Amino acid sequence: MLRLLGTVAAVGLSAWALETAGYIDVLPV
Repeated sequence: MLRLLGTVAAVGLSAWALETAGYIDVLPV
């Protein structure tokens, strides 16, 4: 359970970092 949450958090953080850096444009922010 904790491993799953950790994976989700890591993926979410990676997506946020890429979005912030401007590499991808998938989040409506």
